[in-house]
Amino acid sequence: MCARHALPVIEDGFEEEMTTLGRPVLPLMALAPPGRVTYVGTFSKVLFPGVRVGWIASDRETIEGLTALRHFSEIAPALPLQAGLATFCARGCFDRHVALLHRAYRRRMQRALRTLREQVAPAHAAWTAPVGGFLLWLRLAPPPDPAMDLVSRIAAVSGVRIRDGADFFPCPTPGFARLSISGRDEPEIAEGISRLGRALAEIHAT
Repeated sequence: MCARHALPVIEDGFEEEMTTLGRPVLPLMALAPPGRVTYVGTFSKVLFPGVRVGWIASDRETIEGLTALRHFSEIAPALPLQAGLATFCARGCFDRHVALLHRAYRRRMQRALRTLREQVAPAHAAWTAPVGGFLLWLRLAPPPDPAMDLVSRIAAVSGVRIRDGADFFPCPTPGFARLSISGRDEPEIAEGISRLGRALAEIHAT
């Protein structure tokens, strides 16, 4: 469709390296004709948020245009940080770091999925196992009280903070919640999901 209407595509591969379960999914750029897709990535997700350095892969004309815009918007980029990251990658440290992340996040996600199956009733929520990343999306069953703010009620009952999925849709779409496993170890993840399951059971029992 974009090729037919001559529309450029910007592909945000912010966690492309975090495919930890299943086979990696090829980015659009690998499938599109040259010049159609501009791919952007970042170090901030897989290293730490303070690394505000990313990269762009595109055709030469697009890169030259973006470079000119960058010169107008920023006089002095973080050259020492960029040089340090270049050395970090050239020595293979980045690849080893990503391999460590894969092992850690694979264990966390497997623990999260196992606990969801054990502690959350299928009648209360549904989910799909992701192929990677650090987020889980739940589709919550409608609450007994249609006027209830279900996400807020879950947090109040369980003491577990979840993100209202409606914030991530272009139009109001209630009934979804987002869980993150990035900042918790496996026992904490299991405890949080167990509390979530008990909260949902309590809410639906009322």
